[in-house]
Amino acid sequence: MSFAKHDVFPEDLIQAARFARVLCHPARIFILKLLHDKGSMSVMELASKIPLSRSTVSQHLSFLRKYGFIDFMEERPYIFYTPESSKIREALDFLAGVCRDCES
Repeated sequence: MSFAKHDVFPEDLIQAARFARVLCHPARIFILKLLHDKGSMSVMELASKIPLSRSTVSQHLSFLRKYGFIDFMEERPYIFYTPESSKIREALDFLAGVCRDCES
């Protein structure tokens, strides 16, 4: 018999798994760092800073957007991405809590 993860695990652990999934790739962490430092960047700007193809950078941006870590604004012909500070802060607070729990 199988169960949905929402039936088996508490919501905070499910949220933790989402954060871990987003942060498990170094390119996504680097993108978040770049956006945090600069505030807003286009795909072309990001791709020039990361040794990945523009399409791969776009895929990572799409993933970050899906989970609410970044937002975007369209200024034709470009799309600019900005960090969603509250979501990033939430992830960092969670990770800090996990680290405290591991030390105990």
